[in-house]
Amino acid sequence: MSEEDHHAKAAHELQDSLNMYRVVSPNGKKLQPIRRLAHLREFHDSLIDKLNNSRRSKVDIPLPPPPVEGTETIVPITSIQDLFNEGREQHNCVASYIEHIAIQQRTYIYKVLRPERCTLALTQKDNIWVPTEIKKDCNRPVAEVTWSAVGRWLNQASSSVGNNEVPLFETKV
Repeated sequence: MSEEDHHAKAAHELQDSLNMYRVVSPNGKKLQPIRRLAHLREFHDSLIDKLNNSRRSKVDIPLPPPPVEGTETIVPITSIQDLFNEGREQHNCVASYIEHIAIQQRTYIYKVLRPERCTLALTQKDNIWVPTEIKKDCNRPVAEVTWSAVGRWLNQASSSVGNNEVPLFETKV
């Protein structure tokens, strides 16, 4: 992995950590500086556990309707409880997206069952929905076959809608 990739991954983990901290500790104390990547990863992972096991995970409020209809293998997450369940099952911070999903309605999460189990995030950019994250458990990368399956699903949805609300899938993020 190049140094630039390490920096991008660290920046992503830091942003995820801040989002999770706001959800887990909305009135929390000021955070101490993190000076090593290993400490950032430990902090990030501890927040995932706190977030996914927080009392907010017991609330079952419906989320807005999915922007792209699901299938048997790509299933929209339709409630807050399902969102927390996805975070627990996949050991990821997807529950920190609550505000982006429920209030801003600019992100939507899907559970991908095949060709491999992963979590997919679509984000609205310039009035189209694009895949912004697709990760296996513990934020591990997915195989090319999974990207292709998601691409076929999005292209099929775009064709059936007949307008620009759903993007044509061209490249992976």
